[in-house]
Amino acid sequence: MRIPLSWLREMTPVPEGADPADIASDLSDLGLVVEATERVGEGLDDVIVARVEAIEAIPGADKIRRVIVDAGGGELRSIVCGAWNFAEGDFVPLAPIGATLPNGMEIGRRKMKGVVSEGMLCSGRELGLSHDFDGLLVLSGTLVEGAPITEALGIVPDVVYVLEIAPNRPDCLSVAGVARDLAAKMKLPFRLPVPVVEYGGPPASAFASVVVDAPELCTRLTGRVLTGVTVGSSEPLIARRLALCAMRPLNSVVDASNYVMLELGQPTHPYDVDLLDGHGIVARSGRAGEEVVTLDGVARRVGPTDCVIGDAMGHAAGVGGIMGGQFCEISEGTSEVLLEAAHFEPLAIARTARRLGLRTEASVRFERGCDPEILELAGVRFCELVVASARAAGVPEPVVAPGLLDARPVVRQPAPIRVRSARVNALLGLELTDDEIKGYLEPIGFAVRPATPESESESGNEVEGEGGEPPERGEELPADVAGAVEDGVVEVIPPTFRPDATREEDIVEEVARHYGYRRIPSRHRRAPGVGALTYHQHQRRALRRLLAALGAHEAWSSSFASPSDHERIRLEGDEIRVSNPLAPEESVLRRSLMPGLLRSLGHNSSRRNPYLRMFEIGHIFEVPVEPEATANDGSITLPAEHESVGLLLAREDDSAITAVRGWRHIADALGVTGVDIVDSQVDGLHPTRSGRLVSQDGALVGRLGEVDPEVVAASGLPHARIGWLDVDCDQLVAISDTRSPIREASRFPSSDIDLAFAVDEAIPAAAVECALVKAAGNLAEWVRLFDVYRGPGLDSGTRSLAFRLRLNASDRTLNEAEIAAARSACVKAVEAELPARLRA
Repeated sequence: MRIPLSWLREMTPVPEGADPADIASDLSDLGLVVEATERVGEGLDDVIVARVEAIEAIPGADKIRRVIVDAGGGELRSIVCGAWNFAEGDFVPLAPIGATLPNGMEIGRRKMKGVVSEGMLCSGRELGLSHDFDGLLVLSGTLVEGAPITEALGIVPDVVYVLEIAPNRPDCLSVAGVARDLAAKMKLPFRLPVPVVEYGGPPASAFASVVVDAPELCTRLTGRVLTGVTVGSSEPLIARRLALCAMRPLNSVVDASNYVMLELGQPTHPYDVDLLDGHGIVARSGRAGEEVVTLDGVARRVGPTDCVIGDAMGHAAGVGGIMGGQFCEISEGTSEVLLEAAHFEPLAIARTARRLGLRTEASVRFERGCDPEILELAGVRFCELVVASARAAGVPEPVVAPGLLDARPVVRQPAPIRVRSARVNALLGLELTDDEIKGYLEPIGFAVRPATPESESESGNEVEGEGGEPPERGEELPADVAGAVEDGVVEVIPPTFRPDATREEDIVEEVARHYGYRRIPSRHRRAPGVGALTYHQHQRRALRRLLAALGAHEAWSSSFASPSDHERIRLEGDEIRVSNPLAPEESVLRRSLMPGLLRSLGHNSSRRNPYLRMFEIGHIFEVPVEPEATANDGSITLPAEHESVGLLLAREDDSAITAVRGWRHIADALGVTGVDIVDSQVDGLHPTRSGRLVSQDGALVGRLGEVDPEVVAASGLPHARIGWLDVDCDQLVAISDTRSPIREASRFPSSDIDLAFAVDEAIPAAAVECALVKAAGNLAEWVRLFDVYRGPGLDSGTRSLAFRLRLNASDRTLNEAEIAAARSACVKAVEAELPARLRA
């Protein structure tokens, strides 16, 4: 929102000597954050008014023309210009040779296409008067060639504040709203415009009518009628202020409507009465399949949930609260004008604007909430401005028909809000008196009155108790606070232009804004207890650190997936479909973390970084194995959802073995015991290089192995082998125990022994490993599988598994006899417990 300081001064007497930077600081303190402060109207002393005498083409140039202008006293100058929005007889700004523009540009003699240019014709943007850069600033009114531009337009130096308006402050989308807040902050008086209009002729009802047929969409519809209108240029002040607010002046009628919107925050729309069939307007619901051709020439389809402004015979004349229709727009031939000023339901406007993809200055204000009580003032102010523009242009003034056309099926008044001084002070950490609180609220339009006993008993507000926490219902209040409630309770009635103020906390915020956030002391509140992570959170963080220690990078992928993602990894079973997917290619909930990690690996691989390790901790979703019957009340069974960790091992030497090592690393660090690796075929993994992690009670903890080569190829990856591990986080945390005693590292040297066993293919390597650890007892520091062999020297259906066992004692160095005894015990245990034999 752009607000000129001169416009603010018309509503509140900001001192002329006030520093614009101090005003900007006050506005920001009020929550109206000043994003930029622009100084305009300065540096124009060299610019004069010129009249276009002739426009000539330049041979060989199709984008520039030679313009002959009268710069005063009959002096003609030749200017080369690239703008096309003016004609002979127009008045335009001329910067002669030697002039310096506000943007620092110095004007010199130039020659283009063989034609000498003796100055420059300027746009509003080049002069710092507007943001319009599409053509020259064409001047209107009674002007004299050679006159300084500042005198011709009545320009005085001004300051424009560019404000960021929060969504909950619709009143500040207007000069009046900002001025009201600033006046209260600076302890200055505030007044709205008081338009003076002379009425004449038949009443407005003799020319037009207004009707509301959809009170759920439009709660009030008013109309003002002007006859004998001559559509022309606006009064220079109106045009200049619109330009400063980044709105292009169009004509005296449309400009007056836009001016009222910026000034009072109430959008209005003028209609050509002669083009309205039946000379009236109706606020109604759109019809199924109905189209409205809006002012931008686009046919827009509306429906029963949209508000349409139609003429009295049913033709759509505009989309209510958003944009008017093309067929009844104001033109040079308009002589009778019906001004519509309405109040629309905010949610209805927001819904329609979003569906149509059409957000306008009007819709932004209506969807946040406008003031239904300002419509009459807005209509009269519009009439005053149209008359003023006609008077400035020297054309016959229009006649304003007496009477307001007003259809108001719904009347709403703001509900009183019970406010307690104790609550205000408890939330802000202040000690304000009742009179001080009242003094901050009344200047910004909030009425304050004593609370009645009935309002106190009916209110459900709670007073903050000791420690800053609101007491439970039924809890007896502390004596000091209870007394404050009885003595310091008032009713605050919000003004109609503040639909955002609906509860006690909103009133507290208003007090804080005008007291000054910077004045409120900062305090560190102490919580009654010290926060801490849950055991699950601790274990999840530990798991992240463990995976990072394996050299894996954490990745993130969407919970939404494509059915083809599951097909690619050969994941069978039903899928959970999303009823309203964000994208057609992500129509189901993921059932595995593998597709997302493979996609991330492919992204890195295409950027010459294929060999890396990645992990992700996220939720996966499954259709319940035994879904509960759908309840009679229409409730549905939710999908089975659990947190899982997926580890993708894609370095050049990674395989199923590194996946097993990764699991051992995790299990050892988290204190996980009693989980066996069971050889089993797993969807998406290699048929003979995969297994399941199963706990002692038979629960599935996870899966590990190598990604199926066909899945790797289908993903477009260059890898020969990719290790994979996924674990159910809930199961992992349930069986982990990092709180178990930690074995102290021995300071004595260790000894390694290597043992290779010929075992049946059906026997998992984990079974051999468990037997070795059990037989070595307390001397076993760790055991690792380091080689798998199949081939000559082995019977069919068997393989060789080679393990390295590290032995260590905490109190001595092991001698050869102890090492030999441990070795013998391990061999005997394996051969006795399993169909295995020691290889020579």
